[in-house]
Amino acid sequence: MRFCRRKLLDDTISIDKVIGQFILPEGLTGRTNGILLAVEWPWLIHTMQADSLRLSYAASVHEAAYTDLIPKTDSTSGPFRFDVQSGAWAVTYEATVEKGRLRYRCATDEEVKVIRPRSEQPLSDWLNENGLILILDEDRIRG
Repeated sequence: MRFCRRKLLDDTISIDKVIGQFILPEGLTGRTNGILLAVEWPWLIHTMQADSLRLSYAASVHEAAYTDLIPKTDSTSGPFRFDVQSGAWAVTYEATVEKGRLRYRCATDEEVKVIRPRSEQPLSDWLNENGLILILDEDRIRG
């Protein structure tokens, strides 16, 4: 116990230096320049809702946790674009920064539906409520 107390009360440790090592979040003011490397479902897909959240498109239904999110890596500006993909279909979505947050919309005519035990809604509505994790080059993450 004495050893820990000495470390905690060590005046040679600079709080400013320790805090300077933190990764601090920044507010979204516009699209970050960079390449979208990966798109991930939020953790709730893999935990609480894994069995009850399904995606439906073109008469084919799949558990959301087993669908892929494939980034479009051909642009460093404009909307973030990605496909929501199962073995049977792929539908393009995009995310833009509006009023300090990411807003999602389907980029095609027909949208994927989120099917839950007692409800159904367009995937873009679900994404706007829950978000995704966007991983960009240079270790940048947006969510």
